[in-house]
Amino acid sequence: MPSESAGLLLYRRNAGGDVEVLLGHMGGPFWSRKHEGAWTLPKGELEPGESAHAAALREGTEELGVPVPGPVQAGAADVDLGEIRQRAGKRVRAWARQIAPDALDLPTLRSNTVTIEWPPRTGRRLEVPELDRYAWFSLAAAREVVVQAQSELIDRLEEHLRAVPSSSCDGEPVGRTIYDAMGGMPAVAALARAWHARVLDDPVVAHAFERRMHPQHDERLAAYWAEQLGGPATFTASMASHASVVAVHSGNGPHEEMDARAVACFELALDDAAIPDDDRLRNTLTLWFAWAMQVLNHEHETPEEVPVDLPMPTWTWDGPARSG
Repeated sequence: MPSESAGLLLYRRNAGGDVEVLLGHMGGPFWSRKHEGAWTLPKGELEPGESAHAAALREGTEELGVPVPGPVQAGAADVDLGEIRQRAGKRVRAWARQIAPDALDLPTLRSNTVTIEWPPRTGRRLEVPELDRYAWFSLAAAREVVVQAQSELIDRLEEHLRAVPSSSCDGEPVGRTIYDAMGGMPAVAALARAWHARVLDDPVVAHAFERRMHPQHDERLAAYWAEQLGGPATFTASMASHASVVAVHSGNGPHEEMDARAVACFELALDDAAIPDDDRLRNTLTLWFAWAMQVLNHEHETPEEVPVDLPMPTWTWDGPARSG
């Protein structure tokens, strides 16, 4: 009876907005010199009582060596790509998930291993990785290198992306967050550093930073910003709560001039950090930053008024995300 496998086709949008899929090169001496037809999505056989989707996620984690990144849009469902049949009749059920452009550091990924007989019919056993390297491919390039039957999955993903409305607002691709458009975490981190340098040099804003800062202030600021702009929830998962940040900034009274100068510094920092020179992106970021300043500094008169479960606010191409 043909075996049943499940896999996860991870994809991202690069800095130019083009879709790229993640494939792994099959490990072992048989595949070591092969390229075309030697790449696959992370996949594997179902365990007893396991659902196909659960198996796809488990196999993804095992063959990447790290937990499968969450979808770029929190709560988004994986796309069911259906089933294909590979050679020898193996059935593969697959899902697709869009992740942040920098969610995986490919050189650090390490697959699980399997034991094979090599050379064949010798009785000798050899331990090899399921996947020995990883790469991002355009859809066209992926069709050239992937296991032949899996090219159908690439086609189905492309069909899905065409069927989804191509824009959510003035042509911005669905699923491409502001975080993505900026260039992911490296760009957000560069912007945080540039803004911090600018405000330290500003005579109006600098005194707000005279108190002792956290030694990883810029790193934490970048994570905080990234989470608001559609990036990973690193800040609230491992650094601090949004409520704690608001509490620190509450109770300082009105300071319109300082707020205006902080926004001006932010606009200058966009150039310093080499954020893409796209009018819509930069206008959106400036609107977000001015709004975030109000949310952070002026919605609560005292730290004691800040609810401990205050959720992290997020900003989209259309403005503040609306819950519910």
